[in-house]
Amino acid sequence: MNRTGRIILGVVAVGVIAAVVGLVWFFTQGGGEASQDISQAVSTLARESTPEATADAVAAGSASGVAADDIAAVGALVFAIVPDDSEARFIIDEILSGQPKEVVGTTKQVGGEMLIDFENPSASQIGEIVVNVRTLATDAATRDRALRGMILGTDDPANEFARFLPTALNGLPDTIAFGTPFDLTIDGDLTLKNTTRPVTFTATITPISAERIEGLATLIIDYAEDFGITIPMLPPIVASVEDTVRLEIEFVAAPVAE
Repeated sequence: MNRTGRIILGVVAVGVIAAVVGLVWFFTQGGGEASQDISQAVSTLARESTPEATADAVAAGSASGVAADDIAAVGALVFAIVPDDSEARFIIDEILSGQPKEVVGTTKQVGGEMLIDFENPSASQIGEIVVNVRTLATDAATRDRALRGMILGTDDPANEFARFLPTALNGLPDTIAFGTPFDLTIDGDLTLKNTTRPVTFTATITPISAERIEGLATLIIDYAEDFGITIPMLPPIVASVEDTVRLEIEFVAAPVAE
């Protein structure tokens, strides 16, 4: 073999080795363990600005058949998301082994606080919402490792958490009734993989009682254009992945103990 042939062969060999190393790195990087409990990563709402409800008012608000004036008597309460009863998830379409597939990744590591003012709903607030994206899991361990490793880079502490800081609540109702959902949009800044962009969540919140709030917030983002996240293709196994991803936070919140 002449010198040119040996050079070409060497270049090809280096390329193959690099590809193999890259694939090994792609599928083995990123553990799924949280570095800390989600409650430790969440900012709390300022307590001095949140009126306290009496025990009698909370009990009244929790009773069945509550009248409107009893709801107002509850005043304003700070609620915290209960991780065990809540879930953050992403939903994205891909072509896997030649077949369309909807991929869903979920985690219960979601936290945040909100102030619900039952007497004056327009004064309600939502604090920072935090999700530990390192703990996201799908139906495939290899996909999970790739997600945590090359795609989201969650071994870097700066990328472990996705954070949403609300800046405006639009569409709050004039009155709140237990058991009656209301819709609103939530403007704010979403930080994902160390990149922050303004976004707007669409949300439905249901005050079940003075002791339980339920809700669902959704958002669709272009992960590559908005946050610089790339998903490598691995033909023929993964032939294509949708350009947009749907983010959802389904939560249950309970009053914060004073």
